[in-house]
Amino acid sequence: MAAMVADLRRRGGSAPRRRRDRHPGELAGRTGPYRATIRNTRPPERYAELHRYWTAAPLLPSLYLHGRDDGCVTADFAHWAARVLPDGSDVAIVEHAGHFLQLDQPEKVAELVLRFLGSAR
Repeated sequence: MAAMVADLRRRGGSAPRRRRDRHPGELAGRTGPYRATIRNTRPPERYAELHRYWTAAPLLPSLYLHGRDDGCVTADFAHWAARVLPDGSDVAIVEHAGHFLQLDQPEKVAELVLRFLGSAR
């Protein structure tokens, strides 16, 4: 997670350039709450130990699903996720879905989740 955050900061966010040019304030409005939660924050003491796990790369095989039409994070992020997730993980870009892909394409998301869970050994 820390590497992901550093990569996003380095690139100045992940919205496509064309969208940022058309609606300059839109990107800040959409991503502001997310950035605020990770920028210069320190968890309450009772969560400090858990915080290490929240920001570390996953150790177990994971399923990462991303909506092709996500307006907050481009689908290119899925390619990055594929490189950093552990062996046995799966990454899929869901067509005709945005940031809330489980609402946009519930049948497809369910199919991908069930397939991933069924492949567990």
